[in-house]
Amino acid sequence: MALVKDVQIYEVLEHVKEVLETNISAIDEVIRTYESGNQLRKIWWGDQMVLSAFPCITLEPLSNTLTWGATNYTQENTYNLRIFCYVKNITKEIMVQYLVAFAEVVRRILTHPDTLQFTTASGSVYDSWVSSVIFGTKEGGALRVAQLDYSATSWSPGIKA
Repeated sequence: MALVKDVQIYEVLEHVKEVLETNISAIDEVIRTYESGNQLRKIWWGDQMVLSAFPCITLEPLSNTLTWGATNYTQENTYNLRIFCYVKNITKEIMVQYLVAFAEVVRRILTHPDTLQFTTASGSVYDSWVSSVIFGTKEGGALRVAQLDYSATSWSPGIKA
């Protein structure tokens, strides 16, 4: 039995990282507005505790939801990721504004019409989106964090259930 060729969640993670890295100047512009002389330290797969350099972005795979099409010959895969934007927290009102601006530039980059559809080595994603942005703190308030819930959907045609 041959394996079905379809997009893998790591390919979606790679795409997101590549898009953000390509647009790092826009992210750095926001960072320098609030921390002159600073820049994005890293875009990382995994936990920020390993990285410990801020501001940073981390990417976490969350789930892959499979849905069969009406004819049972098409599979729709929705890949869900969590993207976290971290800044060190200084108890000043400006840090909230900073985090909101940081998360907003990341959201705008990922929802730009040029990035909504993309092709990987295993297939094509026909739609992607950021469904929510949640703000909070971590590490007892030492870090401010924005969580962006990101999804991407691909089709795998020609499959028999």
